[in-house]
Amino acid sequence: IDIIDVLTENDKEGSLKMASMRSGLANAMKNYQGKVDGMIKINFVQKKLDFEKEFTTWVNSSPETKEKYGHILGDITKTYKMIGDTKERDNVMGVFGGLAGTQLGVAGQLYSVKKELEKPMKVYLPM
Repeated sequence: IDIIDVLTENDKEGSLKMASMRSGLANAMKNYQGKVDGMIKINFVQKKLDFEKEFTTWVNSSPETKEKYGHILGDITKTYKMIGDTKERDNVMGVFGGLAGTQLGVAGQLYSVKKELEKPMKVYLPM
């Protein structure tokens, strides 16, 4: 938002062209900040840590549950690492996708669907 403001400070036409993107970024920022504030208010991180501890105790309570569910937290950790490893690239591509228009957006969606279909199917049932 600051970059848009600086680059369009004395450019009314540029400011008009970027108004939609600026509004979208401001709305997204407000949305994410609200989510963060809500997570802080309800002590979300501690609740998640407590749940994981309780879940691990339950998983380790029998060989059957350990075999069936013991991999879940590790799988989640691996997935978040993979997402973190490509986060910056994915953010940049998302911005460029929005600037490029419909064709690149459709191509990106098709690629995402193809990658998801290549993954093995895993079913996690609630406890």
